[in-house]
Amino acid sequence: MFLWVSIAVCNCQHGVCKHGVSGDGSCTCNGGYTGPKCDQELPHCSGITCGANSQCVVKNGVAVCDCMPGYQKSGAACRASNPCASSPCSSFADCKDLGLRKYECTCKGGYQGDGRICQPINPCVDNNGGCPVNSTLCRFRSPGQSSCICKPGMSGNPVAGCTSVNECRQYYCDRTSKCDTNPDGTVSCVCTDGEIGDGRSCYKNLMSEITEQNTRGRFLRKLKSANK
Repeated sequence: MFLWVSIAVCNCQHGVCKHGVSGDGSCTCNGGYTGPKCDQELPHCSGITCGANSQCVVKNGVAVCDCMPGYQKSGAACRASNPCASSPCSSFADCKDLGLRKYECTCKGGYQGDGRICQPINPCVDNNGGCPVNSTLCRFRSPGQSSCICKPGMSGNPVAGCTSVNECRQYYCDRTSKCDTNPDGTVSCVCTDGEIGDGRSCYKNLMSEITEQNTRGRFLRKLKSANK
């Protein structure tokens, strides 16, 4: 199967050709000219010679010299406009003037895209940002920047890998309560059935509490009569 593609061509003498696959072969004439090939000088511009980068245009029936598209007046001369002046690139990109009304957009460091649209790079998206998967988390800091941190319940060097620590040893629970490890790696104290409290301090009924206080601390053996 063959696919034929029509490429428009044209021969504009004093204008710009709409050529290529998307073009229709027509000419957009410069000021002072007309006709299919922009080869016919407008009567008003006959005999008028304009300077470099300028062309004859008719304004209100009067022929004058004006800067060509892409150029702007600088004193008596027409100089090329900076295509980056209109901020055609993303605010997260740098614009480079290539001359001849051409420019190039390049995303700044930490961003990716075509320059017109730049998105921040999140290193954590790929391979956990280079952090050891089993023991660390990747934390996004800024576009293109991240760091490794140990998962809850682990400690050590996040870059090399973290190891588990027994948080219950460092968590002071009531001696009658138990230390549980939560799904996220944190720990908490839980009172046993029949007791109330926050886990660090658990209480039974009044008589049981009096008996408990009688076995320790400043009330040791001073509350014995309370059981009678």
